[in-house]
Amino acid sequence: MTGRHGGGSARIDKPIVFVVGSGRSGTTLLYELLCSHPGAAWISNYSQRWPALSRFHPSAPSSFKGQPSRRWAPRPVEGYRLFDHVRPTVGAGMGDGPLGAVDLSIDERTALRRAVGTHLRTSKATFFVNKNTRNTRRIGYLAAAFPEARFAHIVRHPVPTASSLMRVAFFAGLPVFWRNGRTVRDLVAGGERPEVLAAEFWARETTSCHQALRDIAEDRTLEIRYEDFVDRPLKHLDQVMGLIGMAVSPSMRLELSARMISNRNGAGIRDLSSQAQTAIWEVSSSSADAYGYGPTP
Repeated sequence: MTGRHGGGSARIDKPIVFVVGSGRSGTTLLYELLCSHPGAAWISNYSQRWPALSRFHPSAPSSFKGQPSRRWAPRPVEGYRLFDHVRPTVGAGMGDGPLGAVDLSIDERTALRRAVGTHLRTSKATFFVNKNTRNTRRIGYLAAAFPEARFAHIVRHPVPTASSLMRVAFFAGLPVFWRNGRTVRDLVAGGERPEVLAAEFWARETTSCHQALRDIAEDRTLEIRYEDFVDRPLKHLDQVMGLIGMAVSPSMRLELSARMISNRNGAGIRDLSSQAQTAIWEVSSSSADAYGYGPTP
């Protein structure tokens, strides 16, 4: 269990932040902005396999969005390989429900803490941050593994979120975790509507996240609406950094100005029929009410 990620101690004495939320809700944007802090330690395209390589990560690079074109550049990733090495996700034994504290074994706790601890041993690291969409269903599990962790949950209106999800290349191949891991493609071929499946992803992941966060101390959690975040990003970045008693850095301000952030909800539903919007809202409305959302973004 702990072999590949077993190097280093399980002792952690620096803050940890997990960014959680339904896919296409702005989680990656928030994650990369946090990663632009010079003290941030994060999982890269290299260190998700070999955490020791985290010592070669750049500190506060000017723009992560420009890095993917640089073939060999380290850049923040979700770290699926690292987390799945410790506990396989849906389609490989995870099942269809969220993971809680009781699901965490001693070996898993040790493996997770060692992998994160290795990232934090870099000379400039002052905190660790990760965003992994699957962690939306692993909050209780992660909170038990990392009692020092903080959680920032970002929520976006379900209609543009579902629309955005349907447009990404990987949507058809997504395992539908509440349907025994069958893919969206298979279910649509059987007559199901893609917009309904996308809306269910939003509803189930948002509800799972919201419920799990209620079991964690209030000073360890923060919920942010995407619409509020893109309207006043610096204010909300300051709130997230406040979770760990730190301030927004100059490099984060530079990264923020380079992004030219704006609300993309309108563009997100431009090609969505009124019937599809209605179907999405019918599935998601009960969960969306908690965040003050109405049928129209």
